[in-house]
Amino acid sequence: MLDILQSAIIAVIIAILVFGIHLMTMRTKVENDVFQRMQTQADAAAAIIQEEIKTLSDFTEHPDGSFTNDISFINTQGERVFIEFDNDERNLNILYTDEDDEVISSRSYQLNMDNEGFTFSLLTLDTSNNQYVMATDKNAVNILRVNLGLRSRDEEFYQDMLQNFVVIIERDFFLRNIHLRNMVGTY
Repeated sequence: MLDILQSAIIAVIIAILVFGIHLMTMRTKVENDVFQRMQTQADAAAAIIQEEIKTLSDFTEHPDGSFTNDISFINTQGERVFIEFDNDERNLNILYTDEDDEVISSRSYQLNMDNEGFTFSLLTLDTSNNQYVMATDKNAVNILRVNLGLRSRDEEFYQDMLQNFVVIIERDFFLRNIHLRNMVGTY
């Protein structure tokens, strides 16, 4: 009788351990899936911004060194390009306008995440210490640094997860068009 009771208790303990390990494994898989999806979307957003930056010819207004949530510039076709993160729609929006600010075309990319921080910083090389610092003159800009932070909404991923996940990506883009124009004097 005692042997049957002991074996039943041991079987219940083993079942609880196996079930607990299974739950931890499933939670880890869910977290990995969420992080992978978020990182993929952040990388895609950075690639989209990079493609637009390739056509940058000049900034539309004198930069103060940092932008928050948006940036605007003139591309090589003479269009004004405006890149922003729309918090309400949770999209990365790109607008193309002419000289009269009439919209020529627009594109919107659904990221399905909240904006945790979206900044553009204009950097120039400080030759005294060989480090990049904030640019004070738009003609001295060499690097555009993009910081993109995205936060998940847990109700969209998995119902039982109580925390939000955050992905932060930082990319530096060398502004070849502006650099060459400054080196040659004309573009």
